[in-house]
Amino acid sequence: MIGDKFVRKLSAIFISNDTVRRRIDNMPADILDQIIQEIKSAPLPIFSIQFDESTDIANCSQLLVYMRYINDGDFKGEFLLCKSLETTTTARDVFDTVGSFLKEHKISWGKVCNVFTDGDPAMLGC
Repeated sequence: MIGDKFVRKLSAIFISNDTVRRRIDNMPADILDQIIQEIKSAPLPIFSIQFDESTDIANCSQLLVYMRYINDGDFKGEFLLCKSLETTTTARDVFDTVGSFLKEHKISWGKVCNVFTDGDPAMLGC
């Protein structure tokens, strides 16, 4: 029914639970790395960010960050970050969290051309 070549291909696939779990666990970091590389290699290396803070069902504050940039002549938008704000949710906390993310990935604040929020005073530092 199936040839030896097909059997060899099937036997080369790792199907242990640990291997599958490890590959699934590595996917988000790989996707984020691809997005970061695409942003850095864009011919026009500027971008806009949009962020909002929301409280989830467990009463934990979550910061969501979305980035838009131009690549291959098209606007692209990517979800970048969902991070818990551990203590307070002030504009400083949001700025520091986003700044840490940008610094970790070697992206300059100088490349940010627009920042969008929902206008909440805490987001604007008012």
